[in-house]
Amino acid sequence: MRMIFNGTFAGNLIGFLYFAFFLFGGILLSSRLLASQRAAVRLWLGIVFGIVLLMWLPAALSMLLGFSVLSHLLAALLLAAGCTVCLLCTKKLPRGDHFRFDKETLVMLALSLPLFLFFTLVLSDHILKESPSGGYIFGQSTYFDANIHLSFITTPVTQGTIPFSYNILPSAQVSYPFLSDTISASVYIWGSSLRFAYVLPMVFGALAVFCGAFLFFSTWLKSIKKAALAWTLFFFNGGFGFAYFLDGLRIDSTNFTRIFTALYETPTNLNDRMIRWVNTVCDMMIPQRASLFGWMMLFSCLYLLYRAVFLKEKRLFLYAGILAGLTPMISTHIFLSLGVICAVWMMSRLVAMANIRPRTIGKITAGLLLAILAAFFFTGLKTGTSLKTFGYDSAGFSALLLGGTALLLLWAWLLISALHRGYFKEILCTWGLFLGIVLLLALPQLFGFTFRQSSGSGFMQAHFNWINYRDTYLWFYIKNVGIVALLLIPALLAGSNRLRSVAAPIAVLMLLADTFAFQPNVYDNNKLLYPAYALACGAVAEYMGLLYQKLKDIRGIKFVAAGVITLCMLSAVLSMGREAVSGVYEIYSAPQVQAAAWIQENTEKDAMLLTNDRYNNALSSLTGRNIVCGSNSFLSTHGHGEEYTARQKDVSAIYASPEQNRELLEKYNVTHIVVGPDEYASYNINEEGIAAIADLVYEKDGVKIYKIHEP
Repeated sequence: MRMIFNGTFAGNLIGFLYFAFFLFGGILLSSRLLASQRAAVRLWLGIVFGIVLLMWLPAALSMLLGFSVLSHLLAALLLAAGCTVCLLCTKKLPRGDHFRFDKETLVMLALSLPLFLFFTLVLSDHILKESPSGGYIFGQSTYFDANIHLSFITTPVTQGTIPFSYNILPSAQVSYPFLSDTISASVYIWGSSLRFAYVLPMVFGALAVFCGAFLFFSTWLKSIKKAALAWTLFFFNGGFGFAYFLDGLRIDSTNFTRIFTALYETPTNLNDRMIRWVNTVCDMMIPQRASLFGWMMLFSCLYLLYRAVFLKEKRLFLYAGILAGLTPMISTHIFLSLGVICAVWMMSRLVAMANIRPRTIGKITAGLLLAILAAFFFTGLKTGTSLKTFGYDSAGFSALLLGGTALLLLWAWLLISALHRGYFKEILCTWGLFLGIVLLLALPQLFGFTFRQSSGSGFMQAHFNWINYRDTYLWFYIKNVGIVALLLIPALLAGSNRLRSVAAPIAVLMLLADTFAFQPNVYDNNKLLYPAYALACGAVAEYMGLLYQKLKDIRGIKFVAAGVITLCMLSAVLSMGREAVSGVYEIYSAPQVQAAAWIQENTEKDAMLLTNDRYNNALSSLTGRNIVCGSNSFLSTHGHGEEYTARQKDVSAIYASPEQNRELLEKYNVTHIVVGPDEYASYNINEEGIAAIADLVYEKDGVKIYKIHEP
């Protein structure tokens, strides 16, 4: 039986060439439009531009023409036309302005390429690796998330529509920034293998993230060594979780070795010990595609905005605005994070325009912090007289409301003061231009998708203290984030005014993430915390460099410094080691894969399958066909828990009494009923009743597929 999702060599080649065409187009545009930047920066931003164009151009045209080869060909023609216009309207770069391996570039590559190789090898090992039995193997970090991402890739290709509905809940439009997945669909549509289409865009996205983070830190900190340290703190993040595995090691060595054998028991992900600050590479970039491509957008925008705001390269506001405006459907959390960062950075510029003294701003900040704390404790104590009855959620929301209102009023006051001092034209040509572009591009996405998605149950609610339900507030962050948490406040106090201005969004992002849940899965607030952590890594790297300079004459200080850096990295290195050997979980068995191949070859694209609600459903993930109802693990976190509950009752009723529930079969347009070990484990199945209303069209290795009789 031919498995279409295995693709062909020709399909892989065409898919790669299509992807490469957009990359080269992005590099060409970057080389001409950003001629003032170094060649390494132009190459990096060119890769970013190419990926963003591949996300947006086919998707935008597909909204009009359907997700098809035609829309993709027209997208390529549109890119070619844009590149041609750019070549004709811009000056050619000087001959001597070529790529140079200067010290900064060499350090960037020395850091990025090994981690890029690790990422590529692990990702390739964790996605649809064929098992000896004929099933598919996944890794520790991908065994859950990859199932829904695969369905988001196969569904638009199969059903030919964008936007599209969940194929595990066909009545509901996808509540996810789907461009992070449709970029792979734009490779898969050419006949490539599903595995190749899944991996290809991610490895280039990861390279852009690694290089972009270093270039941002280097530009901000003005030191290659400090940039390397900040980069290391971010990607090798991890606190003191390793201590839980070293404890009692002499008595029982399995307490340590379980890191490499148990499922999700690593120094950066140990739930029963409240270790939840997962590693950025293993647990964010590899399994979470929106986080990966969102961070690509984050570091690109931070680099451009830093140079535009603090280095006065005002022309870069234009490109930063375009990238930021295209971010909501790539990563909604990163778009929100960028909004916070931009608002705070704009305030820092308005402070200078309004000629407000730093001491005055310090007093205002201190007063604001005291007011927020007062509001927090006053509101919380209103619910009771002790910590047991303290209303943490309402207290956090009160602090957020007061803090947000105060910041908005402060921002308005600074803006009016700057305008009064004659800065109208400068503000209009910089932040005004930026905001105008962002709103023009982002508002259709927000009103067309994001706001509608967030109207589901469980979205937008007060929730204090993220996912910490046991530890004290400060201890939770200290043991999770480690040395960065310990040194952040001293770093901000000792830093320059510019460093504090750049790092100031940390406080606002923390306030948001720790007092408000934006979706049912509160854990996802870490997508707001990691941008704050990136800024914290830069501030702490600056401070650690300052400490080293003051102590460098002390004997043995280099060994102490090496020990501190090792301590910062230890939890991450152990977690990465675990991830590297974790590609052993057969998520799709051989019978499931064979049944999926039969469905892909022998059913219509609009077929509706009745099957069980397992999260690892090969039929929905590999074929893009609709099923009546999929896993609640996905649906409830996306705001569809109530619909799941209602549908599962109907699914149970159909399996138990198919002849008596023909109206339910018609209601959901069921065309095929799947009966196998998974279905028997979930439902009371009346197979005789199913045979009375449907024909057996497939039977192999315990899996049967019935086709409903035509009415």
